[in-house]
Amino acid sequence: GKKIYIYRFPGGSKSKNLSQNVFNEIKTYFNQSSVTYYDWNIDSTDSTSLTITSDEIVNNTIKQLININNCNVTILMHDSDTKQNTIDALPTIINILKEMNYDFGTISSSEPIQFR
Repeated sequence: GKKIYIYRFPGGSKSKNLSQNVFNEIKTYFNQSSVTYYDWNIDSTDSTSLTITSDEIVNNTIKQLININNCNVTILMHDSDTKQNTIDALPTIINILKEMNYDFGTISSSEPIQFR
């Protein structure tokens, strides 16, 4: 019963499971309904394995961060009961971002990263 205004496609908007025709229909609906979809420009890689360590998540995230030429950063991370290492990595990632002078805000206040 709640109206959504922000959406993330499972697997991203370029998911191989999402045909261009279906994507176009969804995008038309989103535009008519004032819904913005967001993708990401950094993948924490926390979904690659259930055994990925918090150090690996931090290193993989920072490695991508160093190579990005965009001050608008959206990091893909997952939240579930199997993602304790993601939770453990987050304070370190936040501290590094702060040291790099990144500002933090809500996703709705930023320009959306969109794959297509």
